[in-house]
Formats: sequence, C-alpha cells, structure tokens
Amino acid sequence: MWALNCLEMKEGSIHLRRGKRYVSIPYSLEMNDTIAYLEQKVPPRQYGKALKDNFDRLYEEGAESGTIMCIPTHNYQVSCAHRIKAYEEALEYITGHSKVWVTIGREIASYFLEHYYDAAQADIASRIPNRYKTELMSALDKNYLHSHHRS
Repeated sequence: MWALNCLEMKEGSIHLRRGKRYVSIPYSLEMNDTIAYLEQKVPPRQYGKALKDNFDRLYEEGAESGTIMCIPTHNYQVSCAHRIKAYEEALEYITGHSKVWVTIGREIASYFLEHYYDAAQADIASRIPNRYKTELMSALDKNYLHSHHRS
C-alpha cells in the first residue's frame, strides 16, 4: 500500500496502517504544473528552471541516501505548445544525470517494500528509547486490534 504525501518531503516514510505495511511517497506542490501555471502565473522557462534547480538540490542531497523528486504534471497544462519545450529541456537535463530512475509512485513503493522496508523499520525501532518501546507497541497493538474489529 502506498500514498502520496502532500507535505514537502524529500524521502519516503514507512507506517503501519491496519496491520499492513504502508509507504508514504513525497509530493511537491511547488513542482506541480497546474499550481505553477495557474496559481503562481510562472512562465514556462521559469518553470523549467525551477525543475532543474529542484533536481540539482535533491541530487546533491541524495548522493548518499537517495531522494525522491515528484513532478506532478497534467497533460492539459505542460503539453501546451508554448510550454512543452521548457518541460522537455528540464526532463532531458534531469535524465542526463547518472543514477536517475524515472518511474511512478507505485513502483517506488513496491521496490522500497521489497528491498528496504524491514531494515528501515528495524532502524527506526532501534532509535526509540527503551522506556517508550513498550508503550508504543501497546498503542500500535490496540490500534491494530481496533481497526480489525470494526466492520
């Protein structure tokens, strides 16, 4: 199970929802073409530059651990004749870098669940002070039981 998280994040997070593994994927309102063009009235070249600048920062920060750059687009916005060139140039720039995976949220979540979820969950658990672990596990168990007894 996965969901887009509208909070400004650069890395995903993991949760337990109703006893099932759950991954939260970053979502960027600032890179959303509809918000850029209709709300902020950004010209196409400026939107393309914003995509490149955002990528450069995340690429640098993700050198050790990886980051996620979400580019929410809508065909009726980005593919307009006067906007498409700036978007294509930004994509060419981004995909011209090594270790860039162009994909969709579902594929990111599936890959993370298969390869990293258990290790990430163990790492998080190891950081919780012992005095809170029993209380936290009890709360999670109650939430899990409550969600499974509701109809």
